[in-house]
Amino acid sequence: CVMQYSNSLDDTDKKPPNYCEACLKKFNDFLDDLD
Repeated sequence: CVMQYSNSLDDTDKKPPNYCEACLKKFNDFLDDLD
């Protein structure tokens, strides 16, 4: 998941550009609360 902690820029570059299901749900819940 792109939201997980990285120790270096290299770690960040190796991650897929997607959210895991748990983070995606949190993000969508946050957006829903903005309405």
